[in-house]
Amino acid sequence: MKVEVLDNGLVIIIDPIKEFESVACSLIITGGMVADLPDTVGASLILTELLNRGAGDLSHIDYAEFVDSLGARLWQECFYDRFTLSAICYHRRLTDVLKLLSLKVRVPRLPESELSSIKNSLLQQIEAVKDSPSDLALERLNALYFNPPYNRSLLGDSSGLHQATYENITDIWSRCFKPNGSILSLAGKIAIDDALQLSKELFGDWQGEAEALPEIVTATRWSYKHIDYNSEQTQVAIILPGYNLEHPLYFAALVYTKIMSNGLVGRLFIEVREKRGLAYSVYLSDNIVHNYGYFLLYAGTTADRATETLDVIKETITTATLGNITANEILRAKNGLKTSLTLASQSAQSRAVANAKHWFKLGKLLTLAEMLQKVNDVTLDQIQQVAEAVDFKSGSVLTLGGRALNLDS
Repeated sequence: MKVEVLDNGLVIIIDPIKEFESVACSLIITGGMVADLPDTVGASLILTELLNRGAGDLSHIDYAEFVDSLGARLWQECFYDRFTLSAICYHRRLTDVLKLLSLKVRVPRLPESELSSIKNSLLQQIEAVKDSPSDLALERLNALYFNPPYNRSLLGDSSGLHQATYENITDIWSRCFKPNGSILSLAGKIAIDDALQLSKELFGDWQGEAEALPEIVTATRWSYKHIDYNSEQTQVAIILPGYNLEHPLYFAALVYTKIMSNGLVGRLFIEVREKRGLAYSVYLSDNIVHNYGYFLLYAGTTADRATETLDVIKETITTATLGNITANEILRAKNGLKTSLTLASQSAQSRAVANAKHWFKLGKLLTLAEMLQKVNDVTLDQIQQVAEAVDFKSGSVLTLGGRALNLDS
């Protein structure tokens, strides 16, 4: 493993895996949805799509044909706090693929003529989510809990997409696509010295510094919102404060989450679905946006049983503070986590992405061995600390369905 910071601020991470035949690239660029102006939310999504419409001397068609001829895959994504440009290819094609990636970042064509079709496609996605009540509930919950700009939908909004101009889009590219604050992660069948030299040739004279990300502000007290939706089902979604990667209890929180939501043996599944038949789906997950960690609770139920479902969820979560977490539960949770971490390390793409994300969030790498050890080192006392800190009074609850619940904080 090699990490080097170039003079322009770009972080290069090279993770050679000799038994692989592929190489994956993950380039993180600071920015994302938070870079949109308040009245043009979604402009960053348009930019993300435009990045795939040609680069350098290659038109949209030329670019697509060249990628196809290499047998490679290149794609890009937009998150709240970053853009991610990714690629995977046969190791002998790395030079050509990394050149394409550098062109997409540094000299994208961004054809204005494609604006209308991209907007229409994104608007259709916004309409489509209205037919998925669970997705809609989670999207609206995010808007309830977080303050701007982290309360935005990752689909953008209709008004913002309509108002976004070509100048808005190119302005985001000008502000965000800079080396200082970006991370290029390579993993797979690569020689460290060769990969580092190639990266320097393609990105070494890239200049500029990305804007700093805004800090996250969340709801500081309990809040509840209901959204009327014509359905026999009721979606119950909850966000509670959690832990980020830097927190000493982060891995304990992962184990706690696994105890609560571990497939057929998770406490929530057993108590909410198996014993009482209250919900067709229920889970707890741990999440991080920028430097903020949070728990997400979700249950899909019926209007008549929504209040009881929420009560049982709260009871299941809070009873874990009574010291009744068993050694078997901890062992199962740890084994499940270690399996997930190990399987995720078995592909070049997963390794490249994980290395880039860890550096982006932590400013350092976490190897598989380190993460497995951190999971092993989690104690019952640490899990108990996490359980006791779960605070429904500091969270947000959203229901989506035929009628609101009568809730007290």
